[in-house]
Amino acid sequence: MEFSRVLWNSLIIIFYWITFLSGTFGQFDENFTLQNVWGRLQPNMRSIIQCLSDDNHKKIKFSRLLDTGQGSKLPKSSQQFMQGNPVFARILFMPKEDQLNRFGAFKCKVVKNQVETKIIALKLPPANLAELDALSPYNVVNLRDSVQLEVNATKKLNLTIKWRHNGVELPEWDDHLKIELNDVNVSDSGIYEAHYEGRRSLSLHALMRLIVRGCPAELYGVDCDKECPPCYNGGICHDRYGVCVCPSGFSGTNCEIACGGNHFGVDCSKSCSPPQNTSNTDELCALHLFCKPDPYGCSCAPGFKGSKCMEHCEPGWYGADCKQPCHCAFGVSSCNRITGACEGGCARGWRGNSCQIEDPNANNSVETTTMVFCSPGTYGPSCEKECHCAGNEHCHIITGQCPYGCEEGWGGPSCGTCRENRFGENCEMTCHCEGGYRNCDKDGFCYSGCEAGWAGFTCQAECTPGRFGPNCASTCHCHENSTTPCDKVTGICEADCEAGYMGSDCQTLCPPNTYGVNCVETCICSNGGHCNRVDGSCACDGRWRGLICNESEPQIIAASDEEVNIGHQVFISCTADAVPEPLMNISCSEFPGLNVNIRSLEQDQYQAVVKVKPQKAGTFDFLCTARNQHGFDMKKMMIVVIDPPVLTAKPVLVSKTNLSISIRWREWQYSKDIGGSPSDKIEYMAVYREVGATVWDKVDGWATDLSITIPDLVPYTLYEVAVKCRRLGKGGEGEAGPSLKIKTEC
Repeated sequence: MEFSRVLWNSLIIIFYWITFLSGTFGQFDENFTLQNVWGRLQPNMRSIIQCLSDDNHKKIKFSRLLDTGQGSKLPKSSQQFMQGNPVFARILFMPKEDQLNRFGAFKCKVVKNQVETKIIALKLPPANLAELDALSPYNVVNLRDSVQLEVNATKKLNLTIKWRHNGVELPEWDDHLKIELNDVNVSDSGIYEAHYEGRRSLSLHALMRLIVRGCPAELYGVDCDKECPPCYNGGICHDRYGVCVCPSGFSGTNCEIACGGNHFGVDCSKSCSPPQNTSNTDELCALHLFCKPDPYGCSCAPGFKGSKCMEHCEPGWYGADCKQPCHCAFGVSSCNRITGACEGGCARGWRGNSCQIEDPNANNSVETTTMVFCSPGTYGPSCEKECHCAGNEHCHIITGQCPYGCEEGWGGPSCGTCRENRFGENCEMTCHCEGGYRNCDKDGFCYSGCEAGWAGFTCQAECTPGRFGPNCASTCHCHENSTTPCDKVTGICEADCEAGYMGSDCQTLCPPNTYGVNCVETCICSNGGHCNRVDGSCACDGRWRGLICNESEPQIIAASDEEVNIGHQVFISCTADAVPEPLMNISCSEFPGLNVNIRSLEQDQYQAVVKVKPQKAGTFDFLCTARNQHGFDMKKMMIVVIDPPVLTAKPVLVSKTNLSISIRWREWQYSKDIGGSPSDKIEYMAVYREVGATVWDKVDGWATDLSITIPDLVPYTLYEVAVKCRRLGKGGEGEAGPSLKIKTEC
């Protein structure tokens, strides 16, 4: 019964694929695959995303999915490569120089017949640097399911934890380490972030991806009214097309075929790129995170789990992320952690190569269908591996071992790996890795970069003329009179170095104060000027100018503000520093036609001076300017012209006799009296005269006292008495204030 249901569902799937491939739905590519190498970033190691599509790899495009703190562009130093037969792929290569700028959510997509198939992968921070870390970076649920997203606070900071969904803040989740979403919808899908407030740009926070299938479990279609086919070994039913999206390492309509160690792809023909050469093919997919189109998401290669995809499955578990339970007749120890195949057959009620197909009628304790007889030249559980024996001898159908050794270029116990320093489809290519063949993997990828003289993803391209060294990363600097380019390995030039360089390989920049071919010329830049190592020209610092930085644009270094009493002359000046001598001028709209005198001071300084004699009080602005061929400077100056102070109140009589008069007066005040300035210190002088006289007589000199006695007067005579004020400076004496008339006694 179960077998009939599987057969019927398979026929339905075949029908939909015929319709699908004929153009009704376009061409969704469920075999489109992404390899995320070092998805958990390492500070001093390169990181790679490789997207594989056998017939569309030239149309693959990379981009960031969204800004997670590092902007929306690909890392600055990233490069893209095309890879052809046998693995058709486009590679996004992100060198260690980009450090944490490689953090974030990345997308590769391919479009076929106007249908876009995309895969999304995450680059996570190094485990020892992460401040917040997701317990499960990749999560897949069905419509209306519940799901928890949880992070660990690996660095406990006294800051608020902030959550985001597709870049939008979610304040209701502040300071939560775990959040729960119930009755989820497709709109809940996307990238979730948890970061400490103000530290998102450091790229040390948690990233999670949530995929919500557009239908409830086991259903698919536009209206979710069709029953999904069985998808074995962790495969997931596509919510629209109903096809099984299989984990890498499994294939077939229902993901029922296990590829085995170091193999993946629709026909199990592709191999992983290992971190180092090894004869154990079961280890060659370590470090690789495989991602497939939604709704699958990402998982480690079969047999591995953990944030770095380096941990082996626990006994009793197998497959991608070690999430599939074994069903072996003779216990968990007989279960292959990669394929799920059981040594000794499947447990009662299970069948299939991975013992994953539940079948109540399978009462045999040993699955006889697992016994395989391979044709000559092949071996393995499904005869999927090719022998490489010397003399075309047949290999052992289970182990692949060859009786008389391996054919040229091949090695390992099963003759299934290239010999040291060789790689390629038939091991015909030579490695050119920095550090030797141990850094060269099966696909020719060099984990330490290329040795001197070679470049490219597999280090097979010789340096082009003008380039040399490891990865051809260095530029030759041979003189233009050289007839040959520099040595592609050492960079040594046969002739002179180009201007600005010296040394046998012409890679040493000219030392300070030297320039030219082989750096034999001496610079003559003055005042801290920087000498161009090529032609000796000077780049001047600050305001210095000229061919050797010994000239300067004008700078006004002093300008005087003056205060003067009305009607008295004052000198106003400004001083400029410049080479050569500047044209200087002082001007004021209130004093047209000023006679400006220029005099030379010491150390390239010049002073402009004018003399003015203001006849009215007020504040007058003057402008000092200095100009030469290198520039211009100006500065404002000011003259404050003050009216002399005058009291507005009469003195007060204190006492009188026949020969004297005693008076007092109040202190001069800026707000009540005439002239002066608020800060003036005023001195006073009492004056007197007989009524009718025109000339004032003085009493003593100037003083700050506010009272005085006027002696030696004529008895019974009418006098006028007043007080004068004086401020500092020439012309600071004011007129006499209002007078008081007093008559002496008889």
